[in-house]
Amino acid sequence: RCSALVEANLIQGGSIDFWMSLSEDHTAVQMNGNQWKALALNEPYYVTHSTVLELDIVVGQSVDFHAICLDFDLEATGDECVVVQSPIDHLDDFHHMTTKLETGVTKRLVIPFGSFIGLGGGDSVEVKYIAFIQDNDHSAKHDGRSTWSNLRLYDSERHNIKLSLFGETVEIPNIQYALSNDANDYQDSRDHIMSVPADGNTIVASGNSWKYVILPSTFTVTPATVLKFTFKLFEETELHGICLLDSTHIKDSRNDCFFTAGVQDHSDRQGVKVNPSTEVGQEHTYEINIGSYFTGEIMYLGFIVDNDIGFTTGDVEKVYGQSSWSNIEIGSLPSLDIGLGSDTVAVENSQISYKSSSSDNTPIRDYMASISEDGSSINLVGNMWRALELPTPLPPTELGDFVVSFDFTLDEAGEIHGICFDENLSFGNADSPQDSESRRCVSTAYFQDKSDVLDVLLSDFQTRQGESHRYVLNLSKMFDKLYVNESS
Repeated sequence: RCSALVEANLIQGGSIDFWMSLSEDHTAVQMNGNQWKALALNEPYYVTHSTVLELDIVVGQSVDFHAICLDFDLEATGDECVVVQSPIDHLDDFHHMTTKLETGVTKRLVIPFGSFIGLGGGDSVEVKYIAFIQDNDHSAKHDGRSTWSNLRLYDSERHNIKLSLFGETVEIPNIQYALSNDANDYQDSRDHIMSVPADGNTIVASGNSWKYVILPSTFTVTPATVLKFTFKLFEETELHGICLLDSTHIKDSRNDCFFTAGVQDHSDRQGVKVNPSTEVGQEHTYEINIGSYFTGEIMYLGFIVDNDIGFTTGDVEKVYGQSSWSNIEIGSLPSLDIGLGSDTVAVENSQISYKSSSSDNTPIRDYMASISEDGSSINLVGNMWRALELPTPLPPTELGDFVVSFDFTLDEAGEIHGICFDENLSFGNADSPQDSESRRCVSTAYFQDKSDVLDVLLSDFQTRQGESHRYVLNLSKMFDKLYVNESS
């Protein structure tokens, strides 16, 4: 295809006094002075999201800017062009490489053209010309010299990204789009493409890279949703993060980006700084209850290595920084299974504070009561006043005698250990006659000093530390006003 390019028709533009010359072996073009020149391809080429243009370039004398274009016509609006050198200024209508050229030094450029022009899956653009720009229309127009050689135009192979979504393996098309900080900025260096191995289980991002991919179908984060992944840090920059997004920028109304490394001062508007932070050379597996930070629809999966200012001295190309995410899993915390007659009710593991947040250890995400994988037990460690909401309220009249049975094990004694079945989250206060809240908790192990009237009911058998006991409680005979609050 390279030979097809250079054997094509030469269409001259720019300053008509200066011509672009082709080398004898048809592998290079040389430009002198102000030139906007095009070569007509022997046949049209269809650019897709994975189209790459490779070439060697040496700039002998730098001018306003140097760019290369793939275009259907000769209009040169800028969207079909990538600037590879612009010492004067940023050109708003053109795409820009982060890569910088050194005068007199040959450099190999790999331009992900389809990514630059924003093509998605199934999109293609027909091009008939390859054009070269050496712009110098503001000074002596004979100044400027560059040589472009060994051109190669092809579609690269990109492996799909794989993740586990609620137990099912999902493949995400490896079509990378530019992610932004807010709706009006441009953070990504598009010439930095994330790499994915053939198994699809790892994403490696290098240099300044703000990318997102589109999920094949949306899903909803609930309070019980968990994100799990293994993160490895090779070179640390400002921020390293993974995002679950409903928009293509991260500064919105919810905390859906999770940063596991980075030296930049953290901003809550950008997302969540996860502890512990991974150090250079380390690998760490994270399991984050993302549903405790936000809930709602997920459309995109984002990855960030932030190096938008050039992190190290001389890093004008913003190539420093590298990290990887692998074995990504999105699932749910185990539900607590409760037998109800001959049926089993799964209670979502969305933990909320009972009585008050000041009584409970918070934030809850840092002090989670653990439910076993089979949903048969819940384990509390330390001070916890924790509630789970039943999927459907249970009217007392439908419960008959309201008999509850369970196994209780006391590994380490606290002040009060109890189980509650309540209409709301308000803890009954038996010392206050005006308090309308009834006692809805039964303590199976009570070690606190007893007052004349307790706010909890005591089971007949009190379990001691190191013991287990099977309880069968008839709550209809124990609870106050159980059938009075029929609307509960």
